[in-house]
Amino acid sequence: MEAGQADRTELAKEQFAGLFGKKPSVTVQVPGRVNLIGDHTDYNDGFALPMAINRYISVAGAPSSGGGVRVVSETVSGDAILNVDTPMKHPSGWERYAAGLLHLARAAFGELPDFKAVVTSSIPKGAGLSSSAAFAVALVGMAEHLTGISLDPISKARLCQKAEHIYAGVPCGIMDQLAIINGCRDHAILLDCRNCKSVHVPIPTDEVSLLVIDSGVERALSDGVYAVRRKICEQAADCLGVGALRDLSLETLNSQSDRLDDEQNRRARHVVTENERVQAFAALARESDWINAGILMRESHVSLRDDFEVSVPELDLLADEAEAIGTSGGVYGCRMTGGGLGGCVIALVKPGAEKRISAKLANRFDYAFGRLPTVHHVRGIE
Repeated sequence: MEAGQADRTELAKEQFAGLFGKKPSVTVQVPGRVNLIGDHTDYNDGFALPMAINRYISVAGAPSSGGGVRVVSETVSGDAILNVDTPMKHPSGWERYAAGLLHLARAAFGELPDFKAVVTSSIPKGAGLSSSAAFAVALVGMAEHLTGISLDPISKARLCQKAEHIYAGVPCGIMDQLAIINGCRDHAILLDCRNCKSVHVPIPTDEVSLLVIDSGVERALSDGVYAVRRKICEQAADCLGVGALRDLSLETLNSQSDRLDDEQNRRARHVVTENERVQAFAALARESDWINAGILMRESHVSLRDDFEVSVPELDLLADEAEAIGTSGGVYGCRMTGGGLGGCVIALVKPGAEKRISAKLANRFDYAFGRLPTVHHVRGIE
């Protein structure tokens, strides 16, 4: 049984006491997130429907007298003294990311005290469930407790997003951070990424279950592919004279498609149609119309696969096999989730059918790739 919030927090506290010989004075825990629909729309000022889930990062810490900032992370088997003054001196990796985040935090908190912290996590790393964003939000939460200063949700999200851009090398939107900070039990968040406004959309556990199936293909968004996609979207918007692709309708895009090359057209078409799907999905969820919501998930996967080209064979097989099971077998819909290039698919399924569907998808995946995927039955935050 996978560790929940309380389990992870207790583990972090125990590890802190074991390492430092005293109890921590502060504990912070934040969830991961899964995106039901709406990927690669956030940095185009569009819409997304993420959901904070019951997988958590927990941080246990205490101020220290000298010695700088020391962070021990079981997730990456790391133990580092962070150079918060000059974070770029760290080699690329989690140390630079964490040090950079705390360096940026000084503008909001003033001088940060020295502290020690232990980080534990039940969020799979590299699976597209926002482990890096959760790590950042948790560290900022630690800084809030230690300084007695609280940031508003949008300021906190923007701080974490900036660290992702500068120190992790991923020019992400703000969806992950806001979904984690604003998560609500058994609800997704309809997020307008232009103004950062969000509306909670119910995802009742007695009506639908969520399976997140990890392909085992670890994503590497900082390798440049993500940045290239974003640049092409910005070029397409510029060519069409709009501030962002969010400002386009499909009719307008089609009427002006001759102004874009083939790649720009396909990238833009995904963003425009995905924005429409997000808003349609939210409306269907409010009506408990999971059959038609599932159809939108399939359309989203095809668009990410063909127009945005961020899927991989492992994700395609899982999505295709889930579609083959269909509503008669308990699957409403399935799509890749997150930035792509690896990671997970998310399947919306009928309650009670989780084990049977999980086994069938795992068997088909094993037959095709010679290994089993990891299946997580997730729900909203506890």
